[in-house]
Amino acid sequence: MDFPTSAFPLQWPAGVDRTPAEFRDQSRFSHKSGNGWQKPLTTHQAIERLMTEIDRFTKHGHEWRIVPGAVIVSTDMRVRKDGLPYSSDRLPDDPGCAIYLHLDDEPYVFPCDHWDRLPDNIAAVAAHLGAMRGIERWGVGTLNQVFAGFSALPPPDQVEGERTVQRTWYGILGVPQDANRQSIEKAYKLLRSRHHPDRGGDRDEFIQIQRAFDEARRGWK
Repeated sequence: MDFPTSAFPLQWPAGVDRTPAEFRDQSRFSHKSGNGWQKPLTTHQAIERLMTEIDRFTKHGHEWRIVPGAVIVSTDMRVRKDGLPYSSDRLPDDPGCAIYLHLDDEPYVFPCDHWDRLPDNIAAVAAHLGAMRGIERWGVGTLNQVFAGFSALPPPDQVEGERTVQRTWYGILGVPQDANRQSIEKAYKLLRSRHHPDRGGDRDEFIQIQRAFDEARRGWK
């Protein structure tokens, strides 16, 4: 797997479908404030949870199984010199994150955009890693076996005759590669309405359309 050279902007792994905005859930992650109230997580607090879970993969006095300094937290937030997001910045429109790391020198990526806030997606990866870490205790399998499903996946392809053609965002939306913003939005809205699951459309195709539109929008920033 090729690791991204920069954490910003979000480097979503190829072949992993994005969650359309209307299918994302609201936060279930929080922290307790000094007065006892539950408050939404900040990006800084979510990253602290993530790095705490990563530290726990290595027993005291042993070599790092996951080197904390080599972990890439890829998001649509600007990054500091240490490669982590500026927690003081406002949350980005795209709440997704992709956590790139090596376990025992093997590369893996954990993407998440199930939640509608970036800190919650980072916290979800932290919780997921914590659950995976517990599996090795029971002696049934190794962490490397558990992590195997999070190696990079190939991009979605179409097969035409005897050759394989990778689907592009403009091919999915049915517009020229140099189409203007108005044409892209018009095509997206038409396809979105036609394939929406609530109207009997195919969910997988709907997700591909949303993913293609998200990729097109990145060129507008």
